[in-house]
Amino acid sequence: MGRARIKTDESDRSGLPVTFRPGPDLDQLARPFVERHELAPAAAFKCLAALALIGLDQRHYSLVVQLAKAFVGDNPFPRACVYIQAAFAGVAAVRNGLVVVEEPHRSQLVFDVVERYLRDRDIKVDVTGLWFTPTGAEPAGLRATPTVGFTNTAPAPEPESGDSGSAEKSAGRAASEAKSNSSFDRVRRPRIKSKAEYEREEREDADGGEGTAS
Repeated sequence: MGRARIKTDESDRSGLPVTFRPGPDLDQLARPFVERHELAPAAAFKCLAALALIGLDQRHYSLVVQLAKAFVGDNPFPRACVYIQAAFAGVAAVRNGLVVVEEPHRSQLVFDVVERYLRDRDIKVDVTGLWFTPTGAEPAGLRATPTVGFTNTAPAPEPESGDSGSAEKSAGRAASEAKSNSSFDRVRRPRIKSKAEYEREEREDADGGEGTAS
């Protein structure tokens, strides 16, 4: 008599397997990414899907993968994306619900999240091949100083393996400490004239009109 297979909590969290055929066109689009980063096609598509779900793309892979390598446990790349997504949400809360979507500000925020997490673990972030020049990148052996991300010097919390909720909570706490007066948050408001100023301008216009008529 065969034994019944007992499901563990880990198998429940893994989810159902997803299999698809990319087809020649999608394969052609993904092939440069697969070859450049020396990934198996299945792993490459998984990474690209995780990036797309948090509003990033293949340009951000080299940063996010450094964060993923610092994580311990299964599925580090998706967990790194969850961590960054929670940081985005934390910064949006600080900015009264305004999500950072402008480039390169969004990529700068990704850099700040990754740089701070690695710096707290004495790991230097690698900026080789980035599509933009991040502010606060570490030049000539100097420690980088993030300008968009975080001001707190306490170590970033370690996400728990296989627990995306814990990763999101820890990243959200860290992101809530982001600067609220970033350069792209400063909005110049128009000056509102007082009633007295309007009345003075009307008198000056009236005086000017009478002088022209005479």
